[in-house]
Amino acid sequence: MDYLSIYKNKNLFLILWIISIIFFGYINTFSNSNNIESKIDGVTNTEAHKVEMILKNDFKINQEASLALIVLSGSKKNIEELKIELLRLFSQFDSIKEITDSNNSKKHKYQLLYIKFKIEVKPRQSQLLVKNIRNSLRVLEKKLKLTTYLTGDSAFFYDTNTQGKSDSSKNEKIALMISFLILIFTVGSLLGAFLPIIIGLTTIIYLNGFISIFNLENNPISQILNSLIGLGLAIDYSLFIISRFKEEIKKNDLFIALKITLSSSGKTIFFSALIMILSISVLLIPDVTSSRTVVKSILSVIFISCFNSLIFLPCFLIITYKYLDNPIFLSKLIKRYNKDIFWKKFSTHITKYPKFYFVLSLSILIILAVPALNMKLYEPMQSMTPQTSESRIGYEMLKRDNWGGELIPVIIAFKTNKINENIFSSQSIKAIYDLTKVLEKIPEVKSVDSLTSWNKSFNVNDYTNFYNSVYPLLNFSSLGNNDLSKLVNSKTDTTLILVNPRDLMNIHKTTNIINFSKKYDLKNSDFSIYTGGVLARAKDFTTELYKNVYLMISLIFLGIFIILYFYMKTPVLPIKASIMNFLPILSSYGILTLVFQYGYFSDILDTPQNGGISTMVPIILFCIVFGLSMDYEVLILSRITENYDKGLSVRDSIIDGLSKSSSIISGAALILLGVFIPGIFSSSPPVKEICLGISAAILIDATLVRLILVPSFMMIMGKYNWFKISDLFQKNRNKF
Repeated sequence: MDYLSIYKNKNLFLILWIISIIFFGYINTFSNSNNIESKIDGVTNTEAHKVEMILKNDFKINQEASLALIVLSGSKKNIEELKIELLRLFSQFDSIKEITDSNNSKKHKYQLLYIKFKIEVKPRQSQLLVKNIRNSLRVLEKKLKLTTYLTGDSAFFYDTNTQGKSDSSKNEKIALMISFLILIFTVGSLLGAFLPIIIGLTTIIYLNGFISIFNLENNPISQILNSLIGLGLAIDYSLFIISRFKEEIKKNDLFIALKITLSSSGKTIFFSALIMILSISVLLIPDVTSSRTVVKSILSVIFISCFNSLIFLPCFLIITYKYLDNPIFLSKLIKRYNKDIFWKKFSTHITKYPKFYFVLSLSILIILAVPALNMKLYEPMQSMTPQTSESRIGYEMLKRDNWGGELIPVIIAFKTNKINENIFSSQSIKAIYDLTKVLEKIPEVKSVDSLTSWNKSFNVNDYTNFYNSVYPLLNFSSLGNNDLSKLVNSKTDTTLILVNPRDLMNIHKTTNIINFSKKYDLKNSDFSIYTGGVLARAKDFTTELYKNVYLMISLIFLGIFIILYFYMKTPVLPIKASIMNFLPILSSYGILTLVFQYGYFSDILDTPQNGGISTMVPIILFCIVFGLSMDYEVLILSRITENYDKGLSVRDSIIDGLSKSSSIISGAALILLGVFIPGIFSSSPPVKEICLGISAAILIDATLVRLILVPSFMMIMGKYNWFKISDLFQKNRNKF
């Protein structure tokens, strides 16, 4: 490839770069785009999805667009006036009704109001209204002498998204400062350290511009990961290019040095990017909106990082190559500490005792992975929300005030299968009564709202007689503390049974209710029951995300084998690379389990003990880390193979390759650690988990795996590292 012909127009490239930065910077500054995304899944053909459709079509309820208002103090008159004022101010509201708790013997301190949006209001619209609603509430609180907290689904997602933007901005600044300091000592100069920072910032500006222009879906997790992965990849790729260029420019003229750099480190970056794209793309297989949103953003990040490093960075190098060591005094000071000598001694020692170090490093990796055998998964839901947010504080207040899961009940749709049959028939009432009584006996259930739960002194015959007399008069709008019109659709062939969990925050216990309901046998084919609600949809999320996990992992391994085989021309190294990439991921799972499931180091890391790991974290972590760590694998293998192809012995190839790439790998790993460690202190528990998992995997990968396990294993394998299938045919041919 004639790189000279491409980069002779370097000035044109730089002008385009400046114009694009100004354009995307303007878009980012003045864009009014609000990329809040709330759907927890995209799974169809499940019971929970059927319930969601029944709620929308038959009851005009969108369970993803809802709010709850907690009123701490105030007279009934003032609360009624508050409801009237809110309905006047916000035309998007359909109704505001008080949520009652007739089954609780304890009196509540706070009143709970349910704000129902009109059916045409989309979840994203309801989230964007939260800020205005809160502003209005602050004004009304002073006027009516009330104290309120706004919570519920729409508030959860708004608070998580808002805090996510703040966390993202803060993490970017911290990551840039840490990266710059590490780059100074890795590259050996201020200018050499500054160029990767420019490329990293450019990547973030481009990405945010694309998201704004095309109004791409975004969520709190993708927001933070976009900036962290974008900075990490762009800076690491730039480090690979600059380090190799500085090495080659000492021996060659400018364009020869650039050509060698791009044909070696550039090739490494290209194949590393391909592998990461493959690793991340398999997450598009599950029909899950949240993970697909994250994947699409990360794929954009990879492309932009690669483009910036391979197109714009070389232009900067052509212009600044004479000044890469400036200031000279700093470069000379750093060069006094010859890192290559240290790494040469290190690699010589490792290759002298390969079996010992192979067993030692492998044993440590296995020990770290052991806790993952007991890993439990949970759907985060409201626990994704920052603990200091108004919605989360309000939710915790409800728990302390003896409320159960009234805000997020398990919703059972009871439906008749006979044409012209209604749910007020004797058979229907008996089936509903029996199901209600069984549900009330479940330890995890606090209360049940149904057609047969509003009068505790009634038996099944009383309810049957009552509905036989009331139904013909169509006079069942309000009975006891329940508004029965919300439980029956207009065709009277479907009724809702609302099961309120005893513990708002214990998702595992709520899952037990869902599992019981799904297994409940009506013993009558004339009726059907479908279990749904927000938590049931989240359970579908888990099922969909992991049902093809073996296919996804197989595709990753197969794809990486094919890519690396074409790169290295041998089947042995790709197989080794795939297996060894898997080990630090398993070890990071073990560390995640210790921290988030069992609570180890929670005081130091400020991490919550959730009793499990967020559902999407293990699979997303696997795909991200597999791609990130492959950068180091490809870099070190390419340097060792390059030496072996020159005729060096296996040991000399490993020693020289390791000594020249170890400082770069260590620097790149430190940069990624500097990028992701701040994310551990994010306000979002899933982001904390992902960032801790990535940080642990990178640390393990860059030390135990790349510096010890890989060279010791390659020494044990010897010349068979570069075994080619064609050699086998040649050997058989020679026999004849």
